[in-house]
Amino acid sequence: MARQRTYDHSDVKELMDNTGGWARSWDDVLRYLRGPAVRDADFSKQEVPVLIEDIERLRNENVPFDWDYRKAWAAISGEKTSDLPPPEGIKEPPTNPIELEDRYLKGLDFPAGKDAVLDRARRNEAPERVTQVLGRVKKKEFTDLAELLEAVGDLTWDHD
Repeated sequence: MARQRTYDHSDVKELMDNTGGWARSWDDVLRYLRGPAVRDADFSKQEVPVLIEDIERLRNENVPFDWDYRKAWAAISGEKTSDLPPPEGIKEPPTNPIELEDRYLKGLDFPAGKDAVLDRARRNEAPERVTQVLGRVKKKEFTDLAELLEAVGDLTWDHD
């Protein structure tokens, strides 16, 4: 009997769309799931832990990483995927959550206003492509990094 999941192929598609263009491994996808995805309205609180478990299994079983959600869904579910729509075109986003967290926002104290975010990014020598995205974020105050990354994701890697 097939395992019951709290998510379906469309959620795996959303996950791979959100990480497409910047993720290079299952570890990158897991880092996204443990960070920005927790606050992402695309995923329910029940879906994220199960997605983490299944992506960890793909990594541990050495399933080759691929942005095509159909390959991930087939490996997770064992289901035929030829009837599923192809993935959306993946484009290189101007930044990604790992790059922001590890490099350009390192040392940022929260809560943080938009001006403090931009100041920290500039002090950490963020390129213009990053400061432009941070400058376009509509929200003016962030309680934590996950909230900030979600706001940036809505402008860049989140394809919703």
